[in-house]
Amino acid sequence: MSYTFNSYSFDPVLGVLYFQENTVQLRPKLAQLLEYFLLNAGRIITREELLSALWVNGEYRESSLTQSIRELRKQLSDSVQNPLFIKTYPQRGYIWICEVDMPCNVLSADEPAPEPTRTMAFFNDSPQRLPALVLTLCIFIAGLFLMIGFTMVDPPSKNVSEAHHNERLLIAPFKNLTGETEFDWLNYGLRHLLIQNLKESGVVTVIPNQPAFHLLSQEQEAHDDVGSTLQSLVEQGHAERWLEATVSQESGRFVFHYTLSDIQGKIKKGVIYSDDLNHPLPNLATTFAQQVIGKTGMVSTYHVSESDFSTKDYLEGLYALETRGVGLAMRYFEASVLHDPNNTHALVELARTYWHTGRLQQATDIFEQLSESTGLLANPSLNARMLEYWGEMKIAKGEYTQANTLLEHALVMTDEIDNDVLRSKIYRKLATIAWQKQQWSKYQHFVSQAKNLFEIHDMTESEARRLYYIGNPPPAGPETDQTVDLEDSLQSLYKSVRYYRQNGNLSSLMKTYFALGQNYLAPLEERYQALLSALKLATDQQELVYQIKIANYLGFYFIQLHEGEKAIEYIELAEQVLNDELDIAPLRYRNQLLLSMAKMDHGIANNDKSALHQAKASFAQLLGSLESLNSHDNIKADAYLLLSWTELALQQNQSALLNQQAAYNLYTRLNMHDSLSYAVYSLMYTHITLGDDRSAIELANSGQFNKKLIYDYTALAFYRLGDVDNAIGQLDKMRQQFAHYWQISDERRYKQLTDPALQQNELMTWFSSLQKPYSVYCESEWNFQIDVN
Repeated sequence: MSYTFNSYSFDPVLGVLYFQENTVQLRPKLAQLLEYFLLNAGRIITREELLSALWVNGEYRESSLTQSIRELRKQLSDSVQNPLFIKTYPQRGYIWICEVDMPCNVLSADEPAPEPTRTMAFFNDSPQRLPALVLTLCIFIAGLFLMIGFTMVDPPSKNVSEAHHNERLLIAPFKNLTGETEFDWLNYGLRHLLIQNLKESGVVTVIPNQPAFHLLSQEQEAHDDVGSTLQSLVEQGHAERWLEATVSQESGRFVFHYTLSDIQGKIKKGVIYSDDLNHPLPNLATTFAQQVIGKTGMVSTYHVSESDFSTKDYLEGLYALETRGVGLAMRYFEASVLHDPNNTHALVELARTYWHTGRLQQATDIFEQLSESTGLLANPSLNARMLEYWGEMKIAKGEYTQANTLLEHALVMTDEIDNDVLRSKIYRKLATIAWQKQQWSKYQHFVSQAKNLFEIHDMTESEARRLYYIGNPPPAGPETDQTVDLEDSLQSLYKSVRYYRQNGNLSSLMKTYFALGQNYLAPLEERYQALLSALKLATDQQELVYQIKIANYLGFYFIQLHEGEKAIEYIELAEQVLNDELDIAPLRYRNQLLLSMAKMDHGIANNDKSALHQAKASFAQLLGSLESLNSHDNIKADAYLLLSWTELALQQNQSALLNQQAAYNLYTRLNMHDSLSYAVYSLMYTHITLGDDRSAIELANSGQFNKKLIYDYTALAFYRLGDVDNAIGQLDKMRQQFAHYWQISDERRYKQLTDPALQQNELMTWFSSLQKPYSVYCESEWNFQIDVN
């Protein structure tokens, strides 16, 4: 059955729009929207009606409707100004203005409908789909000798089987028992295709790879085998059923064994024989998916490409992506596209690997090509993934407005698919943009949405804590909240390292090592070794962005240890990658900031005036590069503050004061509270140095900052003005607020203030013994392991 209008024909069951010789596969939501218009032709439909009928849930319902209307007009070559099909009535809604020929078994909206009411679901069961299914099975049987054996333990009744609808299924990595590592990708590819088939069936919810591997990594050490591990995870409520499988060889044939179990103790075992697993792999996955869901649903073959060779290379690329990294995976995806230039699955992953290996223009060309692909528009899951990758690249380049548009569009696409992990990733990237723009309420909202969707926080996906304290607050809240339990995270990271190392998942291992290196509760040497391991893996995998980030972080690690020369070595390594292979502005500016900071640290730690002058020139050069830009204000603020510290060390107090004020103004405008506190006590110290004690007290009187140095500086300022009582009061507050960090020198000074006989003699050295504003580089307990003079 189909609707006809103008020169178009629309099949709502297949979701296909026909125009002359052209065929367009509409994405499900677009097909539903078009059918709704056709059923209600000739009457005004409000936006509220469309949202209620087609977008029951979803945060971006309004945006999704607007995008879908725009997309439908594009597919119909319609115009807003001179509409042929969809006319807009401002403030009222839309009306379909073209005459429609209805299928004989479809009633218009004005006619009474018999019971039961016809649904508009795109994937509804229909006898017209049976010939396609029969054809698929015939092709499969012709290419594959299949023999299936079952062993049923406590077989379920029909009702129990039907209850499996939307149950969660946890699938372990398949085991390769052939003894040949060349077949490892087959295990991965078969599992991947099986998961895609099960997802499209809508009968079961498959736990995606990322949370599945995370769960297995945290639980496996407590059990003797994979089956016991899976059963324990199900008993803990992470899923209702689990599946494990092996591939072996017997008499020249491949033998595929699987075991499907559920929480009630029911077990289903099966075996499939095949002479060749290479070419009929999608068909084999389809057959297995049908066995998993039984008679509760219908499975259609998940096609990657019409070319078997393109499909094979694509699956090998996915396997390489997880085990060997983007460098090797890129070669497989290139081969896949060579066999089939229209393989959108391979093109999406190829674009991602291109940008991760520094081929930004090639990645951009593919992304732009894909954005015009009608085939991709009909696949919301793949489209959302492509938009997420593209948005990720835009974020790295500092193009935040464009990135935000792409990611919001991706979020609209996820309204049509059941993929909370992808939705959570998109929210986290939107949170990154909000943080970069200092939009703190949006940041909090997006982080909350991500956590609500995906409770298992994979620490390889984000830093354990952002320890670049200046202008880079922890990711849990604007600048103060900390929702990540670093101790729990540390134990989780240890388990993940062992799991990924054991299973040869080098991509995740690299990211986990990086996260471990950033967790300041781990021993220092352990962190250093983890960062070195992460850097080596990133280099081997050609992950340029991670090479830069890890090398920069190693530099920051040594800055905190006041080993400036060692820090410069790693920061210059990152600079070399930026110069030779991947010049991205935000990464370059952060690299220049850290390099200048390392020079400053070396100069301060060694009282090296030459190094301090080099640092000053380096900061000035960075600020000159940023002066004409309307972006990167947080880096500008950091550079102003660090430059002022360099000038304090050079005793250039007046220029230090000017740069501190510039940093103060920027941090205030950006609403960066923690970073602002550093500017405040730096200004206080400089005012005291210049003899302006009252200005120092005025800065402290706002009462909005709770820093140990602020109490210390304020106490001295009051004392120098002759107000001993207020000086004592400031030290009382400091002891109350920072009892854990109250030191012997603080106690001695307190006694001197309260004993008039001691005031005149020993308090003369108070200013010279003050802790400098630049004496602590990190707001964490780590800095108390370091003796700073």
